[in-house]
Amino acid sequence: PSTVDMGSLKKTASEYLVTTPFTIAVSELVKASASGKVDVTVAPTDASRTFQMTNTNDSAATLGYQLKNADDTALSVGSLFATFTGDGSAEGSIVVDASQISAAGSYAGTVTFTASYGE
Repeated sequence: PSTVDMGSLKKTASEYLVTTPFTIAVSELVKASASGKVDVTVAPTDASRTFQMTNTNDSAATLGYQLKNADDTALSVGSLFATFTGDGSAEGSIVVDASQISAAGSYAGTVTFTASYGE
């Protein structure tokens, strides 16, 4: 997805962990051989290379999150998110602990999914 909207997060909410699902899809995959596959890895693009969002009005205020794959496994920088051997999709989620909000405002961050073809 080009964006994932976490909605409104409130530090005073009774449920602090907020999970937002997303889907990565591969379509019209043309393989050079039967063993061809597409590996999708994930990495944050912030300078510290951590999964965190930054308050758009106060760059000192950050909010960490976990990026999980379909197996509900928390991924680390450069981790394999999914492997595709044909057209298909993989579910994932972003999990934020709202109790860690340090300042009011909007938070934003970028994650890059890299698809690479291999045999």
